[in-house]
Amino acid sequence: MCEVFISYSHKDRSIADRICDILKELEIQFFRDEKNIDWGSSITDEVRDALKECLAILVVLSPASLKSSWVHYEIGHASALNLKILPFLSHDDVDIPLYIGSLNYISSYTAIKEYFSDVFPHEKSTVDIASERLVYLLYYLNSKRKYGFIGKEVIPKILESFKCEDCYEASKNQAWYSASDYALKYLRTLGLVKSNERQVKITTKGQKFLQSKNVRMDHPTIFSKEL
Repeated sequence: MCEVFISYSHKDRSIADRICDILKELEIQFFRDEKNIDWGSSITDEVRDALKECLAILVVLSPASLKSSWVHYEIGHASALNLKILPFLSHDDVDIPLYIGSLNYISSYTAIKEYFSDVFPHEKSTVDIASERLVYLLYYLNSKRKYGFIGKEVIPKILESFKCEDCYEASKNQAWYSASDYALKYLRTLGLVKSNERQVKITTKGQKFLQSKNVRMDHPTIFSKEL
């Protein structure tokens, strides 16, 4: 599973190379088109799937990238998935677009290394825990297992940690089913579950996600241990 998506123009290949070297050194899993998209594969599908898996998108801001339709597409899709956007300003004379103008940016490779050494591991841990909690929440809410009753007691805490504003607002207003509907929609977007009116099924991708975290789907005490 990739953790960081590299968005850049091929005219800035040397800059992307240096960034990728830093991530490799720190053992951060990343997606880069030249590395991950096979000959003949759908670029659009590969980009969408990769963004669904990543926690952040690192965008190289340069005169070339701001003219790239792919970079704009990747930023827009990442925003829709609520990914963290990490702007890297590679040229001082770049006019940063308004839609990311409010984001703090960095402009040195040293700063990139410091962030992914010190800050990113903590953020990654927080997101992983929240994602796992949400999968468990849906699993129990939408099954007929005897543990389903615990859902109502823990929904606000889980959704608050997940940072899904619509879900959290619904849960604060006691709209438990609305909250789970929002959460379910988000999980479907990530490709972790499939659902219909009767049931929710964890997809193969969702199972692999849980397996990568050494999580057992039949564990009845996950909430009491983590909350």
